[in-house]
Amino acid sequence: MLRCCLLILLLAVPAALRAQGLQFILRDSTTRQPLLGASVGVPGTGVGGTTDASGRVRLAPAPAPGTRLRVEALGYLPRIIAAPAVGSAPTTLLLAPSA
Repeated sequence: MLRCCLLILLLAVPAALRAQGLQFILRDSTTRQPLLGASVGVPGTGVGGTTDASGRVRLAPAPAPGTRLRVEALGYLPRIIAAPAVGSAPTTLLLAPSA
């Protein structure tokens, strides 16, 4: 019985962490100003979000670590990144202006 409970607990922890979501802060690589209206998402799925005025966006449920994410904003070069592991601190991403 104890083994069964332990197994259920071990299986539930990764699912609970993914449910927390991933947090990002998007900034201009030159000025370090937050980017409003930038998007972060998993291509080909409905998982994604748009940044607020402080450059913050949250993806929930969190994609698995290593999943390809597309990061883009009007006037900036798009980036493809690997989803980080779920953590408590937001990940800051810098986007370079496109000319």
